Amino acid sequence: MSDLNGPDGAKSQGVQLSPRAIVGIAIAVVCLIFVFSNTGQATLRFMWIEITAAGWIFLFLLLALGFLAGFMIGRNRYKNAG
Repeated sequence: MSDLNGPDGAKSQGVQLSPRAIVGIAIAVVCLIFVFSNTGQATLRFMWIEITAAGWIFLFLLLALGFLAGFMIGRNRYKNAG
C-alpha cells in the first residue's frame, strides 16, 4: 500500500489548487506583507476630508476595495456568460 491510501484503501485526493488560485494567494500574501510593513502614520487627503491614521490601515482598505471590485467584476462576467 502507498502512503496516499486512506484507511479504507481508497486514494485520498487532498486539496488541489488551480494555478490561478496559487497566483492569487501569492499576490494576496505579498500585498499583506506590504501592508503590514508600512506601519507609520499617514495622512489621507481626499477633497475636503483629511484623515490621519496608521499607513497600514489605508493600504489595507485600498487592498480590500480592490479585491471587492475584482470579485464583483469577475462575478458579473461569469453571470452574463451563462
